[in-house]
Amino acid sequence: MRTLWLLTGLAVVQSCSPTKVSSEPQPSHYRLFILTQLQGELEPCGCSLEPLGGLARLATYLGQHKDPAQTPVLIAHGDLVSPGKVSAGSVPQIKKAGEFLQRQLLGLGLVISGFGEDDEALERDAKALRTVTETPWLERGALRTAQGIQFVRGRITQNLDPKRPVVMLFDGDLEEAKARAAALQAAGVDLVILSKPHEEPAINKLAEGLYALVGGERGQKLLDVTLTWRGGALIRLEGAGERQAALDAMQARIEGLVKQRDRAKVRQKPPALLAARTAQVERAKAQRKRLLETPLPKPPEQGSSLSGQRVPLDSSIAQNETMNQAIQSHHRAISTLNKQLESTRQCPQTDAPDQAQYVGSVACQGCHQEAYALWKKTPHAKAWATLEHKGRTYDYTCVGCHSAGFEQPGGFCRVSEAGARVNVGCESCHGPGSLHIAQAGKGPIKRKVSAEDCTQCHHPPHTNTFVYEDRLQRVLGPGHQAAP
Repeated sequence: MRTLWLLTGLAVVQSCSPTKVSSEPQPSHYRLFILTQLQGELEPCGCSLEPLGGLARLATYLGQHKDPAQTPVLIAHGDLVSPGKVSAGSVPQIKKAGEFLQRQLLGLGLVISGFGEDDEALERDAKALRTVTETPWLERGALRTAQGIQFVRGRITQNLDPKRPVVMLFDGDLEEAKARAAALQAAGVDLVILSKPHEEPAINKLAEGLYALVGGERGQKLLDVTLTWRGGALIRLEGAGERQAALDAMQARIEGLVKQRDRAKVRQKPPALLAARTAQVERAKAQRKRLLETPLPKPPEQGSSLSGQRVPLDSSIAQNETMNQAIQSHHRAISTLNKQLESTRQCPQTDAPDQAQYVGSVACQGCHQEAYALWKKTPHAKAWATLEHKGRTYDYTCVGCHSAGFEQPGGFCRVSEAGARVNVGCESCHGPGSLHIAQAGKGPIKRKVSAEDCTQCHHPPHTNTFVYEDRLQRVLGPGHQAAP
C-alpha cells in the first residue's frame, strides 16, 4: 500500500473518465480528515475563543495522526475561499489569500475539494477562486478517483466500481440528504459529506450502508473518520455512536465552562475566581482528550466499517510553528499589497448629498465629555492598536470591526483616509454623526443599539460567548445611559 505522508508534498490525484475504472491497487484502511465551510479562515481572529481552529493547529493534528497502516485522505467541501460578502476593493486580497490557502492545503495532503455558492459567486464575479491549477476541484456531475476512493458530486452518470468506496460531496444539509437517501443508496454511494455544517452528530445513518458526515465550520473543528473497506455495505462499529455522544456531551460541557469563565472575565471578577474557572476548563479538556485517545473497538475481520468523531482544534493542540510563520508572512504580504493598491482601490459610490458623514469620536467629546471619558477606558478605544501591533491595519477583513464607517455610506474605504475614524467609537454603534453635530445635537442619530447591531462583529467564529446584556454593561456609565 502506498501511503500519502502529510506535510511532505502534494497529493497525487487521478482523474477518471466516465466509463473507465482505475485498476490501481485498492487500499483497505483509510483515515479521512474532513474540513467543511472553511470560508478562507487561515487562523482564529485575535478575539476568538474556544474552539480556535486555524491551519497551524490543523497541521499539528494531521502530523500527530499519521499511521502507516492507514491511507490519509484530506477532504474539503463547502465554501473554501470566499468569506461571504465580498466588496470589489477587497478582491485582490481575497484572491491572494485564496491562493495561499489552497497551496497550504495541498501541502497538507488535500486530495479532493468541493466549493460552495459563495465560492461560485466569487469565481463568476471576480475570477478569484480557481487560481491554483493543482487544486483538485470536483465539479458537479464528475467522478474522480483519489487514493483508491471514488469521489462523485451531483447526478451520477458514470459507471462506479463496487469494489471501491464511493464518497459523494453533497451540496446541501442533512435534511436534504435524508430526502435523497433512497436514490443515493440505489446509485451505490457509501458516504455523503455535507457542504453545510450544523450541530447534528458527526455521523448519521441515512439508509442501510449509507452514512452522512457532518463537519465543523471555518476550520474550528475537524471531522476525523476511520474507514475500513472490504466491499459490501458499510456498518458503523458498535460503540462508536456512544463514544461520539459522550464526546459531544463533554464538548458541550467544556463550551459551557468556557462561557462561564469568559463572562467572569467580562464582569472583571477576582483573579482567584478566574483561575478556578480556567482550572475547570482544563480538567474537562483533559478528560475529553483521554476519551478521545482511547482506541475504539477494532474493525471486524469481514466487511466494511467506519467510526469517527468531530475534533475541536482548540488550545490543547499546539500550533505548527512552520505553518504559523507562513501565515504571519502572508499577512505582511497582504498589508504590502493593499498599501500598493490603496490609491486605485475601488470604492462604492453610495453617498447622497444629504448623507450624514462619519467624523470620529473626538467630534462627540464636546457635548458628551463623560461618555467620551468612559469610552476611552474600554477595549473599543484600543481596537485599532491591536491591528497596529500585528501589522494588519491594511487587512480589509479586519478594518471594518476595528474602526467606524469602513465601506459604509458616509464613511471611508481607504485606510489612508481613515483619520479620526479608527477604533470602535461612538459612530460604530450610533451611526454617522455629522448631521447630529451640525444641528447642535438635535440632528438625526441612532439612539437605541440592539444586539443585532453588536453581532455584526461579535459573532462566531470571532466569539462564541457574546452576551448582549453583559457586554452592554461594559460600555454604559456616566453620561452614557447608566442606570441611576
